[in-house]
Amino acid sequence: TLRADLIAEFAVRLLDHMNRIGANKVVPELRDSDSGMRLRPWIDPENFNPGYLRRGLHLLPCQGDRDPWLHRQDYSQERKVLADLDLDDGTLKFS
Repeated sequence: TLRADLIAEFAVRLLDHMNRIGANKVVPELRDSDSGMRLRPWIDPENFNPGYLRRGLHLLPCQGDRDPWLHRQDYSQERKVLADLDLDDGTLKFS
């Protein structure tokens, strides 16, 4: 699917970045400015609710209420966001 290609391109970009800086691990981390952010379910059950996701929703990670922690389920927007994403903006910790 298009989304699989999009994620694969981002993963390659992330791995290339890690290789350039000599990192073996990357972990997302909230910035101080995001610490009070309201957490929401990974998907909006009112908007996208297949049974297999509803049953496992409690097992999925949460999303936040602002970028870059917001999951919109919008391919066009994700395409732009992932292409422009700054890997050194403080939300990814490399080691």
